[in-house]
Amino acid sequence: MYFEAKQMEEIQSWLFAIALGAETGDLPEILNGISSKSQLEILREISSSSWDEEDIKKFESSQGRYANWKSALKRANIHNWMQAQKAITALKELYSLPTEDPIKVQIRRLETELVGMKMHDFFPTPSDLCDRLVKLAKLKPGMKVLA
Repeated sequence: MYFEAKQMEEIQSWLFAIALGAETGDLPEILNGISSKSQLEILREISSSSWDEEDIKKFESSQGRYANWKSALKRANIHNWMQAQKAITALKELYSLPTEDPIKVQIRRLETELVGMKMHDFFPTPSDLCDRLVKLAKLKPGMKVLA
């Protein structure tokens, strides 16, 4: 679910960036034809996959699932692999999500794994409350806290 949410967040950021670029007149020409979320989802999928020569050939010849992709991108005036790559580059230059601290990602993953587990005498405390308690305790270097 987290991975899917991050994908949706990226698509949303691109939608906002395209809207802002169109409003200010700074939208790269290659992105002018994009008119739907599904076109951005296709470009995102292309950008996140490791493509080999065979995949590119299938995309160019509209084979399999790529036929629908190619049709959707054609409506955005993106007709070939090179134009798709140019659009992806323009999107990433227009806006890219900030990178997350891997430690925070790991902590969030571990916290998620704890949900629903029964642990005697464990009461999870929200981080904002922990921060407030630390400030109120007026801790100084060398002091120890028992948890």
